[in-house]
Amino acid sequence: MKWLSIGFFLFSLAAFSQPDTQIPVHSTNPNEGSPSLRPKTENELSSSPFLQCEKSISKLVPKYFGKSKSHFSFQLMLACSGLEGDPIVRKGWKSYLPACPAEPPRSGDWKSDKDRFISQFHICADSCYRHSAKRSWQEIISEEKKAARNIPKNILRKYGWFKMISSEEISILNRHYPGQQCCYSRGRLVTDGPGAGTPDVIFMATGLTPKRLKRTGPLRAALFHDRFDVEIIKEKFSKWPQDWQDYWNLGWAPLASQTEKYWGYDSLNHSCERFQN
Repeated sequence: MKWLSIGFFLFSLAAFSQPDTQIPVHSTNPNEGSPSLRPKTENELSSSPFLQCEKSISKLVPKYFGKSKSHFSFQLMLACSGLEGDPIVRKGWKSYLPACPAEPPRSGDWKSDKDRFISQFHICADSCYRHSAKRSWQEIISEEKKAARNIPKNILRKYGWFKMISSEEISILNRHYPGQQCCYSRGRLVTDGPGAGTPDVIFMATGLTPKRLKRTGPLRAALFHDRFDVEIIKEKFSKWPQDWQDYWNLGWAPLASQTEKYWGYDSLNHSCERFQN
């Protein structure tokens, strides 16, 4: 019995001393109730949509923001969260946005943009409309924190954006909703090029404010929309709409549309495709 006990002890010791060569990743199986760790496959390590997106952000953030870890983390969230291969099982913020109608919406929930904003930021479109997301940032952040409960700290430090940005910015986001923007030319949805609508980190709409958004205040929402969505264009894209693709890749790309690709119409050049690189 003594020798049996010693043998069992040595076997257990050997089992626990084996090095862990697998890289943990959280399962993306939608049928699983809570996140669980599983090893990444070689294919996931080299070609997952999340990794490709992360590589793009790694190049763009230094170009526009310098060596800013908070900007890297925030833009990574805007552009890449929820993609296949994301180490944190979460929905991307754009999943809460309504889809753009194929034709200009007539519902009172959609608010039209002012012409001066369209001509300045969405050249080749003649009308744009905005709609708030289904969830507030407070709800989105709360869900991400729940998803990150069992995430290893080294992964959370890199991909848990809500831990990297300032408490002031979190406080601002918690009071607001993200939003959808859809732009049209001659009655058709613009899906490509600088004329297309871009999702808003902070929903801002002219006219009446929906009851559930009253507490944010339309003036405050307009102020922070400018801070989170517009200032980057004014400060970093001085020759706008040149390099509009970088703006999209930093996280403001519109949701994929099922309608036919359309660049919009420019009365001088008869097409916006001249902005295609």
